[in-house]
Amino acid sequence: MRRKLVITLTTLHGTRQITLGQVARYAILILLIVAGGAFALSNYLLIRATDDLQILESEHLALGSEYDQLNMTLEEVTEQRNLLEVEREALEVRYQEALGSQQLYLSELDSLTGRLESLAQDRESLEAQMEGIASERETLEAEMKQLAQARLQDNELMDQQLAALDELARARSALENQNEELAQSLTELGAALGLTDQLQGLDAAASAALIEARARERRMVLHMIPNGLPAQFERVNSDFGSRIHPVTKKKAMHRGVDLKMARGTPVYATADGIVETAGTDNKGGFGKIIRIQHSFGFRTYYAHLNKLLVRPGEYVVKGQQIAESGSTGRSTGPHLHYEVRQLWTALDPAPFMSWSLDNYEQLFEQVGEIKWDSLGKQYPLRMATTASQ
Repeated sequence: MRRKLVITLTTLHGTRQITLGQVARYAILILLIVAGGAFALSNYLLIRATDDLQILESEHLALGSEYDQLNMTLEEVTEQRNLLEVEREALEVRYQEALGSQQLYLSELDSLTGRLESLAQDRESLEAQMEGIASERETLEAEMKQLAQARLQDNELMDQQLAALDELARARSALENQNEELAQSLTELGAALGLTDQLQGLDAAASAALIEARARERRMVLHMIPNGLPAQFERVNSDFGSRIHPVTKKKAMHRGVDLKMARGTPVYATADGIVETAGTDNKGGFGKIIRIQHSFGFRTYYAHLNKLLVRPGEYVVKGQQIAESGSTGRSTGPHLHYEVRQLWTALDPAPFMSWSLDNYEQLFEQVGEIKWDSLGKQYPLRMATTASQ
């Protein structure tokens, strides 16, 4: 026995069964495949969020209007059927009343029966259309919900992107402020290093490179020529120049400065160099003394020391401790006698002690005994200004 698919339809006037054979089953299979394709197509439609949503909303409204019209038509058909039923009942009454017009009555009755069957078919067709419309309406509502959800996700993504743009704008503003501060700092550093004219027209990277090169050269000069304090001291007991010697009580040239400090205070080298002398001076009255030879003919003297920490021939660097202060030799108390000489000519140590990177040009203006112009031609001293020009 073949298997058959039986569909039962229930109406107001009873039920009807429809048997579908092999062809019908294939048709249903094709219908399912088409429905699967429609499902895949609906997934594609999700991508077109905003425009498709508007189209579906318009179609939904149109289908709703059509659904309402079909309901009205169905109601009209139902009313007509009811009227026909009333007419049929009236005809039956007339048939009973007038047997002579039986043939006409039967003809009218057949006509009414045909119209009733036609109306029943129309009603079934309308019900099927209404079911299809209801199914399409449910599908459209599901698609509208999915599209609305996709649109919400798009809005969230847009908000995140806007927030990221705001953050980038703030970062850009901060970078611009930093660039402005950097440019201002470079301008100030350039002015301090005497590079204002040379920095004209250069970008930030080139300006920074030029300033760094100039600062490196100046730091190198500060390591080669004596500068800064040789030790921490309480006060200056005696300046550079002519004075009455505190021990001999005779007027004599004082070729350095006497710095009062406690015994054992660390004494440091004021520039890179080589230790020329480290021992006891028995003739000059300096007691324990260290003499360091520096670049470009400079020498520094550290006298009346208590303890020596370096030996002749050793290389020392700026800021290295070389001794401890004391009161050896001709001395009235613990102090450090400090001298700066150039080619054996004694120079006032005060400008050298106050010289640093912050007031780099000051030394060349205060110390006129040295020919800075010829020294400035040598690398890397070419940046030094001269007092003789």
